[in-house]
Formats: sequence, structure tokens, C-alpha cells
Amino acid sequence: ENDSWSVNGNTGVWTQITADAELGLVYLPVETPTSDFYGGHRPGNNLFAESLVAVDAKTGQRKWHFQFVHHPLWNYDMSSAPMLTDITVNGRAIKAVAVPSKQGFLWVFDRVTGQPVWPIEERPVPQSDIPGEKTSPTQPFPTKPAAYTRNVLHVPDDLVDFTPEMRAQAVRQIGRYKVGPWMYNPAVLGNVSGLLGAINMGNAVGGTNWPGGAYDPELHMAFTPGNNVGITATTLTTPPAGFSDIRYVSGVSGRPFQEVLGPGGRFGAHVTTGRGGSRTGTRAGRKSRRPYGRRHLHPEAAVRADLGHQPRQGGDRVADAARRHAGQRAQPPGPEGVEHPEDRPGRNVGHRPAGDEDARHHG
Repeated sequence: ENDSWSVNGNTGVWTQITADAELGLVYLPVETPTSDFYGGHRPGNNLFAESLVAVDAKTGQRKWHFQFVHHPLWNYDMSSAPMLTDITVNGRAIKAVAVPSKQGFLWVFDRVTGQPVWPIEERPVPQSDIPGEKTSPTQPFPTKPAAYTRNVLHVPDDLVDFTPEMRAQAVRQIGRYKVGPWMYNPAVLGNVSGLLGAINMGNAVGGTNWPGGAYDPELHMAFTPGNNVGITATTLTTPPAGFSDIRYVSGVSGRPFQEVLGPGGRFGAHVTTGRGGSRTGTRAGRKSRRPYGRRHLHPEAAVRADLGHQPRQGGDRVADAARRHAGQRAQPPGPEGVEHPEDRPGRNVGHRPAGDEDARHHG
């Protein structure tokens, strides 16, 4: 919607890709778009996010796709390699592809046509009340196989009950959160005096993550690791003053992050390069071309750091210098009394005289 695909990041494949050599098809498990837990800047269902996409290996043409989550907001990105399976259902032989998921669902399709082997239903789900957010009214749910891990939280049955007092305390604590026996619970605007967040079970780190699963063709069994305790509480808050381009700051499981909209609605990042007067990586106020700690960088990265603001004269200059840098570091220790270049005082601050305070301090 609103061509949001053209300005949004990610929506790639970060996990393993599966290929069917006989059919000449490649199965791409696609990830969550930017950001994982807020989508006000990307209205619509966000194809092909959190989808399985089958592509012709010779032509690159898309043959079929299925989206597992519409307008993803829960980090249910496809994390596992699809499994090629030959199965028989109701007497019919099917070349199938089965995908384990963070939702604890095993999604099974005809790998030639993309048709679900068993019906997949669109069911109503809770809706977001975050200003500017527009969640999908329904989400897909497979009817078979049943979920193989827990993906909803039942209150109070799933709360700690070692003692009546602990159960009572857990009931009081969870009253600070939006929770229900459903999936796709949208984040809330957190309030320290009210609701702290929305609880989901299974998303982000639940179900099956990147280790994936395996299929035994003799036993006709799929084996998948399952995480039954992947619980997250998601909250959004308005940004601090001075960050007018940040729509929301999100915290998930205690790990905050910021999403920044740059010029023209495009996502960007505020990056400190470590050059010039920055206090990150160089001496404050001095336009040094040699950030501290260069010896810990990859050779090519170290050379690029050394080049600083010097005009670039082509990639060969960087590559050649990187090779020299690596060769210098690879030299064996010299005879006794001969100084190795790596051990020279002040090496990382431009080989300045030993009397220089910075050189003495940083060696």
C-alpha cells in the first residue's frame, strides 16, 4: 500500500534456501521487513514479507508464493530451511514442501503448484490501536498438522503455581499486560502507570528457529526442535523531544531499539564515522586519519580507516594496501634487538615522537 515496498528495508532471506534439483525450483523463506515490531510506515500486507516464494532456478521467475503473516509485526520471519517431502494424502502422491516456523506450525504445500496440502484458514485476530498502525484483520492458520509447540498463553493456567502465594503474585503481575489466549497480539503504547506491554508466546524466539528441522522419508516423520517458552512483552512509546522523525521507540524483552525515518520517508541510521571532531574512535577535536585500535581491524578496513578523507583512487589501491598491511602483520619476530613494526611505540597514532602524550598513553 502507498508503494511502501519502495522505501522499506529488509524483506530478504537470511536463513537457509532449499532447492529441488529435479523440478528446478528454489524455495525462498523470506524474513520480516523493517521494523520487526512496528509497521506504520509500511501499510498493506507487505508482500513478500514472511512468505515462502518458489522461484524457477533458470529464469528467476516466481512460480508461486504463500504469505504466512500479513503486515508482519511479531518477528515471525521464516527462520528455517524448507524440507522437501514425498507424501501420500488420501491416496494421492504429493511432492510436498514443509516449513517449520516460529509459530510452532508446520506449513505444508504441494511444491509444484503451491497449493496447501491441508486447508489454511484466514481467521480474525486482534487489531492494533497504535496511531498510524493498521494491522491485518485476519491471519492464516493451518488446520493440519496441529501446532507442535505452545503459541498462546492461557491465564491463569500457564502461570507459576508452586505455591498459592506465587500464583496470586503472578496473576497480579500479568494484570499489567495485555494478554489473551490468541496469537498476533499487537503492541500497545506502554504506560508506567498502566499497561506495560502486550504479551505473545512463540513469536521472535519461539517454535523452531534457524536450526530448522528434518524429514525422515522412511518413517514419514518430521523432526523439529520446539521452543515452548518464547514469551515477549512488546511496548511502544512516543520518542523523546528532538527526535521528531522517529515514529516510535520499541522495547522487546528488554532490548530497546529505534527506527528512524530519513529524508523522503526512507529509513536511515545516524552513524558516527569516527573521523573529524567526533569522540568516537579518534582523538577529540583532531582530524586524525588513524582511529585508535587499528591493529584490531580487518586489514582492508584498517587501510580504509587510514585513507580517511583522502581522495579515492580506485579499489586496487585499497586492496594493494590491505595486502601489504596483512603481509606486515604476518612477518615473524625479528632477531633479538630488531624491532618488529607491530611493536613500535605510537604506531597507532601516526608514529609520533615518544614525547607526545597521546603516543605514550596509547602505545
